[in-house]
Amino acid sequence: MDDRERGLAFLFAITLPPIMVWFLVAKFTYGIDASTAKYLIPGDGANLLI
Repeated sequence: MDDRERGLAFLFAITLPPIMVWFLVAKFTYGIDASTAKYLIPGDGANLLI
């Protein structure tokens, strides 16, 4: 693993958990389901989280 890959892994590790926590809090607090989540996440990302 070179420095570039290590940097990308670090960036992924510090950005993904807050996004997942935000999504889970929104899901349980506001009742976001698969039909509304697809409008919140650009692209096909909603299918990956649900």
